[in-house]
Amino acid sequence: MWETLPAAEPPAAHALEKQIHDAWVAFLKGQAPDATGLPAWPQWNPQTRATMLLNSTSTVEQQPFEAELQLWKDFAFA
Repeated sequence: MWETLPAAEPPAAHALEKQIHDAWVAFLKGQAPDATGLPAWPQWNPQTRATMLLNSTSTVEQQPFEAELQLWKDFAFA
């Protein structure tokens, strides 16, 4: 996220690194975590759990990994 990948990494990795960096900088400035090439990142709410999945083609998914999360619902953590 801080643009520290070695120069030898593939261009796609550097493009994703730039998107993540730009999104973090916007977020730290109190703005929506947007960056060129990323889809709009909706505000999170517990009903839809909109989550950005960052990758070479980033997407926003509603309730990702729901089946896995349900496995943990009965555990209490102190």
